[in-house]
Amino acid sequence: MYLYFIALSVISHRALITARHIVVFTQINQLFLVVIRTGYQVIQKFLYLLGRYIRKVTQLVVLGYFYPCMILFTLGTKWFLTFFTIHSALYFSFLRQTGAS
Repeated sequence: MYLYFIALSVISHRALITARHIVVFTQINQLFLVVIRTGYQVIQKFLYLLGRYIRKVTQLVVLGYFYPCMILFTLGTKWFLTFFTIHSALYFSFLRQTGAS
């Protein structure tokens, strides 16, 4: 998360216009979504390998509790990144229009 804010501070200078803000923020969001998806795939692979060595009933219990939590985490993260992208683009556009940046 700190890298996200560092990247925002680096790209938020006066020369960027609103359209460029949205493009750059979208690219940063795509990077974080790739990281989240990769982590999700690693966890899925781990559960698959774990499921091969434990009994079927235990595997179903683990997956039954884990997947809803992972889905909620993924949706929440995507919602936050989308909201933060739009908010940041509008905020820096407002600062540029008022001459405060």
